[in-house]
Amino acid sequence: MPNIDWDDLEWEILEGARRKVVHGEGCTLVLVELEPNGDPATHSHPHEQISCIQSGLGRFVVGDGDCDVGPGGVIVIPPGVEHAAQVPGPEPLVILDFFTPAREDFTASKRKKG
Repeated sequence: MPNIDWDDLEWEILEGARRKVVHGEGCTLVLVELEPNGDPATHSHPHEQISCIQSGLGRFVVGDGDCDVGPGGVIVIPPGVEHAAQVPGPEPLVILDFFTPAREDFTASKRKKG
């Protein structure tokens, strides 16, 4: 069984965010950091998403509802439901996202050399 350390993975840089991605056979795990005051795009995908807040404060808009969630909070987003995460506070929002089935559209993070 392979052992993966988040510190050994490179960040993928996105607009207003960065992420590290690990794929299993049927799921994808993503460590994502969102910058404060970003302008998140509302989106949907055919994957169930479970978001576990690691640090910071997030304002989540899921379907017709919204809520503020901090460290230790969990949001469950059903497949096909429009959603977005905003960062109203001064610090980045760090989330551990679990997707099923696997997000084939996400590239797995490459291990650092050496």
